[in-house]
Amino acid sequence: MADVTPPVGLASYAAAGISGGDPLRTGVQAFWYSLRTGILPIVFLFNHELLLMGIENIWHGLIVIITSLIGILVFTSATQGWFFNKLKWYEIIIFLVISISLLSPDFVLNKFYPKYNYEEITKINSMKLDSTKEIQIKITRPSLYGERYKLFVISKNTFEDKFTLEDYGVTLLKQDDKVVVDNLK
Repeated sequence: MADVTPPVGLASYAAAGISGGDPLRTGVQAFWYSLRTGILPIVFLFNHELLLMGIENIWHGLIVIITSLIGILVFTSATQGWFFNKLKWYEIIIFLVISISLLSPDFVLNKFYPKYNYEEITKINSMKLDSTKEIQIKITRPSLYGERYKLFVISKNTFEDKFTLEDYGVTLLKQDDKVVVDNLK
């Protein structure tokens, strides 16, 4: 990015010198062309599977890599304004929506089919839980810097159908219509 964007933009200045164009306009156009290289690291924040976290098998990994490659191709096409032909303005918007849905599938899919079932922690001891699925317990607390949380993960196939939170180090107290975590191990 430093080679094509101002104020450094050595490649942009060299290209402008060869073509006889304005170096600043060439640098801005080069930045627009290389925008995908600035977006790709941000995609890792929204799709942890690109870092191979949570990949269950090789086919899952291949699907993640292929959909991400297609997503970056579609994003590049949208920012360039070309796919096979010049894109119209509404096609660019459609391409941007498609690229977001491919690069961060959870963002789109969670709107229609959430990954987790959210339940109140007071109901967990009375619920029938499926031992073939992972359980994540997120306990939040307010602080001066915003909400802080602790995430407890109970792996699949590691618990019986009947269990209590005390088995996993969480002791709850009911106090003034609130649930307070009394003890964490």
